[in-house]
Amino acid sequence: MACLVAGGTGADQVITERFLAVQRVVVALKGRVVYRYYRDGAPDALRDVHSVSKTLPMTTP
Repeated sequence: MACLVAGGTGADQVITERFLAVQRVVVALKGRVVYRYYRDGAPDALRDVHSVSKTLPMTTP
């Protein structure tokens, strides 16, 4: 699984530099969490939530 703090992976760096308003990202694939990003490194911190989830349906050949 990816690093939980900014700067740990290439994806972390892109989110940190280009998506300044994004505080958290969690990606699940086939029911398993495969990537997590927390801008402040605090997964248990409470935050005001404006958008609960985004779903991107994908199919594989």
